[in-house]
Amino acid sequence: NLGGVSKGGTLTVNHATAHPDGSFTLLGTVAGTAVFGLNGKTKTADASKGPYVYVVHFSAAGEYAWHAFFTSQAAFTADSIASFEDGSIIAIGANAGALVFNDAGGKSFDSAEKPGIWAARLSPSGAGQWARTVVVREGTAAAQAVTAHEDGSASLTGGFTGTANLGPNGEVPVSVGTGEKQRDIWFEKLSKEGKLVWGGRVGGAGADVPGDVAPIKGGGLLLLANTAGTAPNASDAKTTHQ
Repeated sequence: NLGGVSKGGTLTVNHATAHPDGSFTLLGTVAGTAVFGLNGKTKTADASKGPYVYVVHFSAAGEYAWHAFFTSQAAFTADSIASFEDGSIIAIGANAGALVFNDAGGKSFDSAEKPGIWAARLSPSGAGQWARTVVVREGTAAAQAVTAHEDGSASLTGGFTGTANLGPNGEVPVSVGTGEKQRDIWFEKLSKEGKLVWGGRVGGAGADVPGDVAPIKGGGLLLLANTAGTAPNASDAKTTHQ
């Protein structure tokens, strides 16, 4: 389904999500040119002017359906993707500078201007719904995992050093715990519209490693993390109403 990478180019597949109808969506990065699809139903991904993040959707039979792409002149990552019950998807990653989001029709629909963690939501047909920076970093920040809830909201997690300001406007700042000199873990929940619902941090004295997130029926979240050093501590999730 993915191949035809040009000489000197690269193609990565970083995460995937499956839909109830058997179709699936992949998240990754490409530099140079590559080909999506098979059996004559293909699309050339042209990143010859610079690498980009791609989101590509395939039917249950493995045939190419559409792909969206996100471009930047700064460093970026593409880390995790999840699907909602209606077939929409949300993807997350990290960006060191402005990231421009283009939908399946090649139309720019939003941008993430601030360095930190980006998130983008696309419709089942690849139309842009929203995209933005959802964690604004002061030190460093990395994305790890995202999961979808039945009401259309999403929960996500990753690692950070220094201070991470959770939410599109940095509404909830969290900092590495007092006396800790390494990496902690951030987590947050976003509404269907991409607004911050709540967020917080967890960590021990060492360099903690973020794990996975899973939805709990009713909107709850199971957060997995690997902590180092003494017993970890955490701040309660803070809402945007506090």
